[in-house]
Amino acid sequence: MNRLTRAALMGLLALSATSLVAVAPVAAADPPSNSTTTNPPACRIANVPTKYHAYTDYQETLLDWIYRLPSTYAPHDLTTVSHAGLSSA
Repeated sequence: MNRLTRAALMGLLALSATSLVAVAPVAAADPPSNSTTTNPPACRIANVPTKYHAYTDYQETLLDWIYRLPSTYAPHDLTTVSHAGLSSA
């Protein structure tokens, strides 16, 4: 073998050896636990005005069994379902 071929062969062998070490199996980490040590908060029904209650805040408004909108809230751009072709009435 000439020098170039021998050097190339040695380089490939060294690369192969490091590649085998790099892909050695690794122990999998344990999955996170879903258990908790405390109880969830009690369910309740409240009547708390939501923080973002302006019509322009629609993308941030949170409504659920606790938060509400003011009684004066009324979207001005609603249309009937019949315009969408979804209603048979």
